[in-house]
Amino acid sequence: MLDYRIYTFISLCETRSYTKTAEQLHISQPSVSQHIKALEQHYGCDLFYFEGRNLKLTKEGRYLYQKEVGIMTNEKEIESYIEQMANGKHLRIGMTPSVSESFVPKYLAAYIRKNAEIHFQFLVDDMRQLRGNLANGTLDVVFSEQFFLNGSIFEQHIYHQEQLTLVSDPATAARLYGRSVSAILKETLLLPPEGSGLREIIMHWLNSRSMALTDFERVIVVNSITMIREMLAQQIGVSILFESNVREDVQNRRLQRLQMDDFFLWGNFQFVYLKESLSKDLYTDFFQDFQNMVTEHAHLPTVPYQFN
Repeated sequence: MLDYRIYTFISLCETRSYTKTAEQLHISQPSVSQHIKALEQHYGCDLFYFEGRNLKLTKEGRYLYQKEVGIMTNEKEIESYIEQMANGKHLRIGMTPSVSESFVPKYLAAYIRKNAEIHFQFLVDDMRQLRGNLANGTLDVVFSEQFFLNGSIFEQHIYHQEQLTLVSDPATAARLYGRSVSAILKETLLLPPEGSGLREIIMHWLNSRSMALTDFERVIVVNSITMIREMLAQQIGVSILFESNVREDVQNRRLQRLQMDDFFLWGNFQFVYLKESLSKDLYTDFFQDFQNMVTEHAHLPTVPYQFN
């Protein structure tokens, strides 16, 4: 069992807030401070420092976090393994909203049918929450858009590249046909929330075009791809989504791609787990089985990867 002060330390690393850590652990803020001070005295160094109002980790704090996350995850994996010895194998899989409405669930369903002995659990959430679940051992693996995680803790493997599309209702698409992509600034933009890998891709693209969210007529944040698609069909603005998110709606003519010569954007899908995981071999075997199924049954651009 980990020292209770380590749980406080890990929580503070992730929340960067004494108040949020106290609320999360149901203890007082002075208790949080005492736990951190005790650890700093034990290790003989500062673990945190303030830069303005922002709480940051020292290099010693970052090292301790990486190691303790691995220890905590391994402890949970041991508990999970013992449970599986009695109750059978299980695999806890996280997905971001965009990936959950792409081709991925179709092939996961095929994998489930072929592996009836495994107990599966799925969670759909934004990457920020999924990252925390990976770190604390409550998820085993995550399928997401490419999201720039802390490479010293997480193992990331890109396995699929897909084009993103500017999309709207047919009437809006007809009105904007052939115009420069800057014309979308006069429209309402439907955007995933912060913490979304899709949003990060969109923000990188906007920055590359010297555009900002404040340049749009209006921005509406929506944390559901299904809801974005429905709002688009009801003539509420434009959005940028993965091709597989909207393919069926485009085929049914509920939505239409915006034909703009200067829009070109691709995104990567990735498979993520903790580097320090004791079950790394299990996760990579699962992923390679999944990727083989995709390659065999669909003409999708995949990125082969040799696991170390």
